[in-house]
Amino acid sequence: MRQLAWLGTAPKPRTGKTPKPEPESEPLTRLQRMAIDDLTPDFPRIRTPWVIDWLMEVGPTDPGAMGAVPISWATIGQWQHCMGLDLPPWLVRLLRRLSVEFVAETVRAREPDCPPPWTATSVLNRDEVSRKVTNAFRALMMSKEPST
Repeated sequence: MRQLAWLGTAPKPRTGKTPKPEPESEPLTRLQRMAIDDLTPDFPRIRTPWVIDWLMEVGPTDPGAMGAVPISWATIGQWQHCMGLDLPPWLVRLLRRLSVEFVAETVRAREPDCPPPWTATSVLNRDEVSRKVTNAFRALMMSKEPST
């Protein structure tokens, strides 16, 4: 969930280094920027994809007065009722916990130099390491470029 939140967040522009953006222009999320740069994001292996599917169906966040907040117990209860499900308590707690992690990572990921919460680890592969370092530097440089 944290990786999804990080990819889906648009980093805030650095203060003082960029002109004020146009009001109707939306900043690009990291995933949109990677698509433009023809890069493929890393994702962890998910053993229970149906849990993530359910959370995305419920909605990973609820609207709050100051922005997104974790889904409430009532939201999960209403979703269960509408879907005709009776989830065990551990699964309801897991959905809520994943939502909390999603919101926390979204807030953290607004920083332009925020590292991804997860990166693939494997046997040392020079090409893979080189690609990741290049991607990290490219992301850093993109965050410092003035938007047009």
